Amino acid sequence: MKTVYLIIVFLTIFSCNSKDSYYAGYIYNHENKPIENVKIYQMDSIKNFTFTNSKGSFYLKRDKNWVSDLVINYDNKLDTIRTIGKQGGEKINYFFIDSIKDTIFLKTKE
Repeated sequence: MKTVYLIIVFLTIFSCNSKDSYYAGYIYNHENKPIENVKIYQMDSIKNFTFTNSKGSFYLKRDKNWVSDLVINYDNKLDTIRTIGKQGGEKINYFFIDSIKDTIFLKTKE
């Protein structure tokens, strides 16, 4: 009984983590200039979206228990960005998640 109680207390403490989970990063053109008003949303939830600001930066809240790929809508073109990667069974890499602010470079019209 004591073991069950300790497990419940342990799960309650760690499930009440108040830290926000988010996707964050930057979007620039091929000349290293920030791109404003690029729409970014989760692949599995088009209702959860944001736009880049004048510095090309974006911040999008996410469910802390779920990771989704991101979809970028710029100049009426869509592109999917993977947020989790694995190569050859090695370490799993995360992109754009929480404190990892990655950068995307887009080819723009000339």
